[in-house]
Amino acid sequence: MKTDTFLTHLVRTLRDAGIDDVVIVVGHEKDAVLGANPTAFFTIPHFDGYAAVLIQLKKVTKKALHEAIVDGWLACAPPRLTDEYLTH
Repeated sequence: MKTDTFLTHLVRTLRDAGIDDVVIVVGHEKDAVLGANPTAFFTIPHFDGYAAVLIQLKKVTKKALHEAIVDGWLACAPPRLTDEYLTH
């Protein structure tokens, strides 16, 4: 499935379920993610000390959501998979 199609389907499914905010792991880049788009990405005290942010789906762009999902996956996925992804 193409990335744009996947993201569109994901956001539509979450919104249809009444979910406006999602949590995503962002690895070591939490402060950069929060600073780059503070209207769409935010945190709460519960996530202090964790490499995770909340995303307001009504305010995030497809590009920013895509980057956050990929960065979060790269932070958690096994090295073999990340190496394969990054070389293609």
